[in-house]
Amino acid sequence: LPPPPFEAIASCSGLLPSAASFPCPFSSSPIPLSRLEDGVCDCCDGSDEPGGGCGDTCGPMREAQRKEAAARKAKRDEGLKAVAALRASWEEESSKRSQERSGKDSRRGHIEALTLTV
Repeated sequence: LPPPPFEAIASCSGLLPSAASFPCPFSSSPIPLSRLEDGVCDCCDGSDEPGGGCGDTCGPMREAQRKEAAARKAKRDEGLKAVAALRASWEEESSKRSQERSGKDSRRGHIEALTLTV
């Protein structure tokens, strides 16, 4: 017998999404139908095991996800503040240099005018 095609092996191992899958609530990826009623709680709410042997762990999972999202937002906001401070510092420094250059240019023109009249 020839070996099964890669797609069949990958589908069974969960590497490829299968058309025959069960969507777990509060989860971004469905589980294969082969994991339904297998005695293992795959969905956080236990909906893949209708016998009721699974506890609902969705609440703590959602709370952990909420905390992670809040931490990511705080870190992003901190980064945005740092970027804004750097931009303001750069603009201030750039403005100072521009003023210095224009001052040097006007002094240079004045010196050149004095040397021409002498």
